Amino acid sequence: MVRNTFLKNSAVLVLVLWALQLSAQIPQRGYRSWSAGSNWDEAMLVGNGTVGAMILGRPQDETIIVNHGAIFLPQNMPAEVIDQASKLDSIRALCLAGKFREAGAVPVEQSFREGYKGQIWNDPYIPAFDLHLLVDAGNVQNYERSVDFETGVAAVKWSQDGVNFVRRVFASRADTLLILTMEADKAFGCTFWLEHRPVAWDQWTFINENVAKMEASAAGNEIGYRCEFKKQYTGSIKGYEGFGKLTTHGGSVKAEGGKLVVRNALSVTLIMRVDPFYGSGSESHRDAMLQKIDAAGTDVAKILARHVVVHGGLYNRVHLSLGEDAPLGMDAEVLNLNAKKQVVAKMTQARFDAARYNIISATGINPPNLQGLWGSSWTPPWSSDFTQDGNLPTAISSYLMANTPELMQSFFAYQSRMMADYRINAKRLYGARGIYVPGHTGGYTGKCLHYDKEWTLSYWTAGAAWTADFYNDYWLYTGDKDFLKTVGYPYMKEAALFYEDFLIRGKDGKFMFIPSYSPENTPLGGNSQVCINATMDVMASKQLLRNCLAAGKLLGEDAKQLAKWQQILSDLPAYQINPKGELREWLWPGLADNHEHRHASHLYGLWGVVDPEIANSSTLTEATKRTFEQRMKIRARDNGGVMVFGMVNQAWTAAAVHDREATAEIIEWLSSRYWSNSMCSFHDPEGLFNMDLSGGFQSVVIRTLAYSETGKIELFPALPAKWTKGEISGILLRGQISLSKLSWEKGEVSATISSAKSQKIVFTCPILKAELKMNGKTIKPNKQHEFVLTLVENKNYSLQFGID
Repeated sequence: MVRNTFLKNSAVLVLVLWALQLSAQIPQRGYRSWSAGSNWDEAMLVGNGTVGAMILGRPQDETIIVNHGAIFLPQNMPAEVIDQASKLDSIRALCLAGKFREAGAVPVEQSFREGYKGQIWNDPYIPAFDLHLLVDAGNVQNYERSVDFETGVAAVKWSQDGVNFVRRVFASRADTLLILTMEADKAFGCTFWLEHRPVAWDQWTFINENVAKMEASAAGNEIGYRCEFKKQYTGSIKGYEGFGKLTTHGGSVKAEGGKLVVRNALSVTLIMRVDPFYGSGSESHRDAMLQKIDAAGTDVAKILARHVVVHGGLYNRVHLSLGEDAPLGMDAEVLNLNAKKQVVAKMTQARFDAARYNIISATGINPPNLQGLWGSSWTPPWSSDFTQDGNLPTAISSYLMANTPELMQSFFAYQSRMMADYRINAKRLYGARGIYVPGHTGGYTGKCLHYDKEWTLSYWTAGAAWTADFYNDYWLYTGDKDFLKTVGYPYMKEAALFYEDFLIRGKDGKFMFIPSYSPENTPLGGNSQVCINATMDVMASKQLLRNCLAAGKLLGEDAKQLAKWQQILSDLPAYQINPKGELREWLWPGLADNHEHRHASHLYGLWGVVDPEIANSSTLTEATKRTFEQRMKIRARDNGGVMVFGMVNQAWTAAAVHDREATAEIIEWLSSRYWSNSMCSFHDPEGLFNMDLSGGFQSVVIRTLAYSETGKIELFPALPAKWTKGEISGILLRGQISLSKLSWEKGEVSATISSAKSQKIVFTCPILKAELKMNGKTIKPNKQHEFVLTLVENKNYSLQFGID
């Protein structure tokens, strides 16, 4: 819920703060750092979901890497999805014969027959350009840099030769502009210019093959940059432009040698816009872009105030406090060093605040790619694409529970743009109707283009089902029936339609998933990731069909269609338990469990709404616990280890099985070694810039405090023991319920909830030790030790109880 006082006072507050010098205090929600970024992944981040910037924070020789969420370089002209469907009978025969490696080679061989020259990656996400700023030299003292998460302002403060400087950068969410200001006690000089990102010696062949022009300019008080690509195809951009206007208070500005030189100014302001362009690319959009800059005005405090109303309105809906509600009191460098020794609750709060800032700033024109909205390289890891078999779902996992449901629209819009390709995938790969979402998708294409003997991604069929669950969850959280009818349910139906054609029956009458794939893991003693009946595939399809049945009944779906889905659901394989009492990862004879792996995809049924087959079976619940414990042993060997989103998945599982100790341990790992000195999140310990954790960390923390499904609320499913005092406000729960406040101290709990509709819900708390009171009245539990609460539409209810 938006804090009304914040919105009412934000404009006035910003105008006052903007007139003051930068405070030396650490922001209430944000961080301070004592040193500039040594490389790009330690840069300060600003972003409005469309335009982003990475600010190294160097006082006199500054580099700001500018990004735009639509700039994927068209490198590979769209290839056709291979005709894997014509080989499906052969693939299935090989799988049934146990020749899984041979089955994995089939799509690769087919790709070569169809003209592929090797594995294709998606078009890379690239930076727009560098903004350079050179300030007249002097001896630097009293340096600090900071980012205020509530305002989205990155600041650098220093003094040189007795003169105090402050520089601020933010990306306006209201005006889609990038703003830089710099001021000093005395008149100063500086120089601005734009330049392409540096090209490494081994990248020039790539540049020459794909980039037609990289051209910077300066004239009057304007700087500009234009990049044109050599290739273009349906949906892709032809290039992009950036233009900025520089104004000064006092002094002068003059274009010299492609740069803007400022002399004797007391302050400077640069307002920039970046836009992609389509079509032939011969015409500049300079005039239109400058008009948009002019329309914003030159009063930066007012531009910032407009931005803060939007950005702060998103950011401040949720507030976490673990202990006293005050800054941690550490510079980012100190926090990171101390976190490697011991994680205290306030450190987790600081990570939560950073994660929230990062993921909100990265979401807008698109959902976050692997690097969010940011990036430095012409050739980023994995092309910085949208990796849908784990990374992207983790990155967006907090949007609903963390009270930013409108951010989901970027995800839905992206999926909508890819629907035609998803249908092609289903037809070409499996001869099926409906849609198939591959593991990797790009800025312009949703086609499956990855064929590899080891990483057999074209055999992973859970993608559309997993994606569909976000559509269903949006309905469960918001109660937007129009969305369900016009957007969510149509998507879910197409995902289910695929299974109607793909599934085949075995000798026992049960459906089989052939081929199948449990992301990146190989059965113990096996030689291929190809398999039959990966548990994740089965779980995802069951979840999808349950959701389709519930939504279909609500929306008046044809009875024959509902009966068909119910029959398929009834005939899907049952979950299995291995001789050690663990949930099997592959539901097929001879495929032995392999715990030596960073993924735990067969626990998928515990990541969102807990699979009812598991929830209603003590035997299956115990089996999932044992599987989780085995996977935790692998993580414990390296205090978490690589591929951080896998750890986020493990934390969801730990909370689902009420393992407080393991949940706390994972949160401490996540809080310790996966953050830069500018609070950017990493994929691996100490490195590899990546936004998965920024999205996932919020969902992990919230999941420990509250779990919900339709008609049910569970508080404190896995509260870490060290969190003896805390408060969270503004989170959302399934069933159109708001948890506006949850606070606890010395075992006493107070919560305030409200419902957008009148309903009865079941309330539970696994660590409840005292009676439950609602609005001061004692509520008696039923025989299952649950509490049935009657909620009236839009009425606040206060809950009080004690916990162990």
